[in-house]
Amino acid sequence: MALNKEQLAELLFEVHDSNSLVTGGAMSGAYCPAQCKFCYLHGEGPHYTSKLPYVGLDDVQYAIPFIRINRDDNPYVMLGDSALRLSAELFAHPDAIDIIKLVRNGIPLWMPIGTFTSGNLVTREHFDHILKIDNFHLIVTIGSMHKSYREQMFPKRFADPSWIAFMWKEYPSISATLYTAGGLEQIKRDIGLLTHLREKQHDELILHGGRFTVRAIEATAYHSPYVKRLSEQCWKDYERVMEYVLETVPDVYLDPCSPEMGYRVGYKRTIDECESYKEKIKDFVRDNPGPIFFPASERAYSFWKKYIDEEHMNNVTVLCAKNSTLGAHCAGLLTFKDLEQNLTGYDTRGTTILIPTIMINRTLLDIMGVSMYTFARNMKARVEPL
Repeated sequence: MALNKEQLAELLFEVHDSNSLVTGGAMSGAYCPAQCKFCYLHGEGPHYTSKLPYVGLDDVQYAIPFIRINRDDNPYVMLGDSALRLSAELFAHPDAIDIIKLVRNGIPLWMPIGTFTSGNLVTREHFDHILKIDNFHLIVTIGSMHKSYREQMFPKRFADPSWIAFMWKEYPSISATLYTAGGLEQIKRDIGLLTHLREKQHDELILHGGRFTVRAIEATAYHSPYVKRLSEQCWKDYERVMEYVLETVPDVYLDPCSPEMGYRVGYKRTIDECESYKEKIKDFVRDNPGPIFFPASERAYSFWKKYIDEEHMNNVTVLCAKNSTLGAHCAGLLTFKDLEQNLTGYDTRGTTILIPTIMINRTLLDIMGVSMYTFARNMKARVEPL
């Protein structure tokens, strides 16, 4: 086996936590040949980067029984990069095809397998093989179909848009992530071209929301000035881009999308999530009349503050939780250290602190590996993910 006991434990943790089978190989950004400029591997801050070398086929075989086979609970498995531990993408691994085949043969056929890829490392040989593998899904971070924008995002390892176009047209189960760095006009061209290329429609399940994901780059304080500039470009015209995309592509997945923005542009997914969350908060507050602290991320703070005030939930204190550790603006990158700093000056003893579930994994750790129980002990409070 390629992994030692500690490394194997990390691999199994990822499989158990998120049904992600990390294939390793990115102990720092330099180890991933894709070299996507916007990847968190390029930040030098305290990110949650995997320390695994490339996993061996024996390691994969050992990990397969730990995959959760459940139609209702995360009913797919992701290979390569993980939402929790960044690593090189699957097609950087020399045995990528053998890994896919091992996993495909080790789990039920109804259960999809997916992978995030830049497309830059997918060779024609890879492509011919994966065409023969059932229920395997490519989620391609295209960035943009315009050559100059793709070169900005993938300056060191670059696949010409014509190869991306070929995969998009020919692969049965594929979805695309487009970044908004080129603004509204570029997104119009990208979606127009990709829609035109897709002459035949496929009914197979598309993972990760829909045929298209449109998103802005979320730079942190630890990213390079280059990535921060890309992020600024993405956010410049973001709301107009969202309005156009929602009119053009009904099943689009928008990320990120704050509550206020979601209601303004009429993004049903965000609206449904917020309405469901409102009911959860209302039920929780009704059943828990004691003092409650509700830290909301910067982009969501004003929305939730207004809602709590309108509903006269006088026992709830809404705080604007700033991402001090990583310097971002979203709930997914909040840490317990951030929450402790935002709660400084408040007496939290015997109170309840609501936290967004997106900031912790299944084992209740934040992205820095700090446990929710440690945070609760430090605050002398009851902590509830909601």
